[in-house]
Amino acid sequence: MKKLAFLLIGLLFLAGQSFAQINRSSQKTVKDAKGHTYVIKTGTTPVLYADGNVHTFIPGEDVAVWNGSNKSYLARAGATIELYPDGSVKSFTPAHNVMVWDSNGKSYQATAGKPISFYQDGSVQRFTPAHNIQVTIARKDKKYTAMSGMEVQLYENSYVKSFYPAEKIRVKARHKRYKAMPGRLVQFDRDGYFVH
Repeated sequence: MKKLAFLLIGLLFLAGQSFAQINRSSQKTVKDAKGHTYVIKTGTTPVLYADGNVHTFIPGEDVAVWNGSNKSYLARAGATIELYPDGSVKSFTPAHNVMVWDSNGKSYQATAGKPISFYQDGSVQRFTPAHNIQVTIARKDKKYTAMSGMEVQLYENSYVKSFYPAEKIRVKARHKRYKAMPGRLVQFDRDGYFVH
């Protein structure tokens, strides 16, 4: 009886392994310019660059991606990934909270499940902070506190483009001052003036 049970368990294990190999080999894959191979989600079609390398795709499993400064991240299965022509990640949705860096080397913790975008050099462009953070506008290097859980956008030079303030703030447009309320989106031009 024990031999029969052992034999049956062994056969089931082998059948499972064979099915997994057949299933895995039937999955569609794509490659980026760096030579990384990705399994795409069944029923989806990737968008390719003219050279045949992948531009956008939806992964069928959590997958590692690399930004322009060669930092790796675990991207969430089922969420669109966009790559630059050189194969570095332009945007993705992280499977876990991750650290991202601006062009000055300042780090921030980004929230899992919320999209992140990078500039081609690997510095963060857009993310959702896991905690309240300090952001800086170009005009007079003025600092504000951005609300956690709400998207922040940065310019290439690390100055803030838009954020949701954690407290009431005073902002200056080109010719007028305004009060901005907590949790309401504020946007700044490249010179650090309030535009919306």
